[in-house]
Amino acid sequence: MNKLLALSMIFCPILLLGVCYGSTTVFTSTVSPDQTGVPIPVAINVPDGDWRLEEYPSGREVPCQLDQENSILCFIVETPKSNKAINRMFKLMQGRSSSPARFSIENVKPKQFMLKEDGEPIFAFNYGMILAEGVPEDRRRSCYIHPVYGPSGELLSDDFPKDHYHHRGIFWAWTNIKVEERNYDLWAIKGLRQRFEKLVSLSLGPIYGKFCVQNGWYTDDGLKIMDEKVTVTAYRKADVGRIIDFELSWTPIAKPITIDSSARGYGGFGMRFAPKSETIIYTPKGQQSGDVDRVQFEWSDLSAKFGNSAEFSGVTIIDNPSNPVYPTAWSNRYYGFLNPSFTGVGPVTIEAGKTLEYRYRLWIHKGDAFSGNAKEASEAYIRGLKIKAKTIN
Repeated sequence: MNKLLALSMIFCPILLLGVCYGSTTVFTSTVSPDQTGVPIPVAINVPDGDWRLEEYPSGREVPCQLDQENSILCFIVETPKSNKAINRMFKLMQGRSSSPARFSIENVKPKQFMLKEDGEPIFAFNYGMILAEGVPEDRRRSCYIHPVYGPSGELLSDDFPKDHYHHRGIFWAWTNIKVEERNYDLWAIKGLRQRFEKLVSLSLGPIYGKFCVQNGWYTDDGLKIMDEKVTVTAYRKADVGRIIDFELSWTPIAKPITIDSSARGYGGFGMRFAPKSETIIYTPKGQQSGDVDRVQFEWSDLSAKFGNSAEFSGVTIIDNPSNPVYPTAWSNRYYGFLNPSFTGVGPVTIEAGKTLEYRYRLWIHKGDAFSGNAKEASEAYIRGLKIKAKTIN
């Protein structure tokens, strides 16, 4: 077959390599020292048919997952922490992979489904309108991620915290939304709510569990003003942690919509953390001494001892360099909140019928930012891998 081999990092621009398929194609991935110690998802554009991977030259089968609809083969490159670059070689072969599925989805309660790996919960997506007991009716909401679990099963996220009833696990919303002369607040759920409309796609296999949902933004009088699409991909857990990728898009229905943050920068993508102790927030500039408003970073990490755990764990949120505003502004809080918000740099107007897309990666890890390799995970996502391919006889 005379077809080009295309290799790419998930959610990064595709790199086309001028290599023709012969009897066997071998490619080499080079992991730089500042990317080692973390799993790195890789996608290969392949011709139609069944494909599998082997480590080269050992012949050991490499777990992989084929998206047959889009002809993409996904696998994960893992390396130990090292002060030297590490090369890994793989051989692409025709045939069906023997890797068993590890991911599943189930409705664990009404209005919520849980994504699991080998039966262990990863996170839940709340598609129904949720309200906690004793909370005012106007705090009812939908379309967010909670609970989120850490590498050892510890609870990392919070919902309906008493200090901020509107905070809801991992969510995406804005404090200032303007349609012509009308103003709404999706962040605090004033005049506008997200509603789940349908499950667009679902893929469960040995490498990742992935779903895409379509939501809408609806005013209190029932008018839909925005289409929202959310794709979430959770990858298989590695020794140190797990990657979860988010891809979000918004398309105004009939009129331009302007979104903006609050004066302190609140708005956009955010995560509210569960009760914890000994909290530490790190960024590329080092440990934060306190809260920050509208400061631009490539990533931020919050680590702590969650619940009654004696061990640290944490979450690194990483901005994607392909996002229209990069690096994003952050409003981070030691009480337990990370908020990358591109509108912290300035308001954004989305024209009717046009689509705005944003992507983020979560690295959920054991330990603090140092032992959990937060910087390495960020470098792997931001820069991607160096990959070379060749055909052998």
